[in-house]
Formats: sequence, C-alpha cells, structure tokens
Amino acid sequence: MEITESQLSTVLQEALTCFLAFLSHTQKLRESKHPRQGKGIETTADISSQRYYESRVAATETCLQYSSKIARSVRRWNRYSANGSDDEVTVEPEVVSFRASLPDGYEASFLDMFSGAWISPTTPFSAGPSGS
Repeated sequence: MEITESQLSTVLQEALTCFLAFLSHTQKLRESKHPRQGKGIETTADISSQRYYESRVAATETCLQYSSKIARSVRRWNRYSANGSDDEVTVEPEVVSFRASLPDGYEASFLDMFSGAWISPTTPFSAGPSGS
C-alpha cells in the first residue's frame, strides 16, 4: 500500500499533538497530588520532574515544526526498504524504551501510549506483600 507524504505528515502531527496532551495531563495529575495543588514548598524532585516535562514538551514541539520533513524522510526510507536497497539507511536506530526515559524514582502510574498498557512503576520504596 502506497502511503503519501501528506498522510505521514498528518499522522505524525496527530501523534505528536496527542503526546503533548498526554504530557500536559500527566503534569496536571502530578501537581494535583501535591498539597494545595502543587503550591507547597518545591523539592529537588519537583524541580527535576518539572525539567523532565519541559524538555519533553520542547522536543515534541520542535518535532511538530519539522513534521513534514520527518514525513519526507520516513517516506524515502520506506521506499528504499521496499526496493531492497539499504544504501541510504546504513544503521538501524537504537530503540530506547519509554520507561528508560523516566527520571529516577518516578513513582506515578502512566499510560504507555505505544502499547496501551497501564504502567505502575515499582521502586525500592513501593509497598511489598504483607507479612501476615
């Protein structure tokens, strides 16, 4: 099936926009769990989490600006792989899991948008089984 550059660009824009909404929603959930709706004393963990979200939002907005160029590249890669020519694509990118990008000690549950699974991170501070 032939996928047009316009279709790729539209899908990329929709996915990135959805990811921005996801980031915004998770940030609001995190802030609402703090005393007084996040208006308490800010800790280093709060600052680290805030920087994490800000960097993800900035990166996603940058990708949104270049979605048509990204779509053009994806279409070209797809065309080369369909023809059996891997001359253009020499190295497969390393896939990093979404969990690996979370800050250390991240304890809030979240929806993995790629698999649709609800993720509840387990940390050394998570409650274990009861002894009784």
